[in-house]
Amino acid sequence: MDVAPDYRLHMVSKQLQSLGQTGIPDGFYIIKAGKGFRHQWAEIAHEAGEFASLEASVQRFDLEFASAEEREVSHRVLYLCNNEDEVIGSATSWFHPQQKQLGRLHFVAMKPRYQGRGLIRPLLEATLDTLQQFHTEYWLTTQPRSVKGIKLYLDYGFLPVVENEEDSRVWKHLFKVLGREWRPDQSRALSFVDHPAADR
Repeated sequence: MDVAPDYRLHMVSKQLQSLGQTGIPDGFYIIKAGKGFRHQWAEIAHEAGEFASLEASVQRFDLEFASAEEREVSHRVLYLCNNEDEVIGSATSWFHPQQKQLGRLHFVAMKPRYQGRGLIRPLLEATLDTLQQFHTEYWLTTQPRSVKGIKLYLDYGFLPVVENEEDSRVWKHLFKVLGREWRPDQSRALSFVDHPAADR
């Protein structure tokens, strides 16, 4: 499919589904941690290919979280660890700065050597559970290359957002790849997301 690799797709939900069904495998555990885990977060994001360098990853952490209150970061950023206490994955239950009812699933990443082992589901479910404790509406951004992630987001109750013909074309292609039937009523307008806060 001919689409820019950094093309942004949005998904939204008002009713999350299928949470709490995946247990954490033996040998792994989930924690919440604050700004003191800056390096661990940056390392995960860099190794997962989100940023070209570790320095760029650290800079992004600072951009996203440095100005936030410590209690917000420590309650909302989750990490998956192995039994050697290595931090191997992270996901964030963040928020919209103006619309407090609106929570954002943000920066989901796993170190490559742990991908494909069914570890992302328990991390996602714990993160979405945290979102539900604070918010009633939810959104995320993703890219067309994240096909496996998009499948999970659909499973958890997120719906595609279609604002223009390109969005429609990309989503139709993704649903075909996933073996799902595309119907216009499966999409939603981006009615409760303010673009300036959702463009990253």
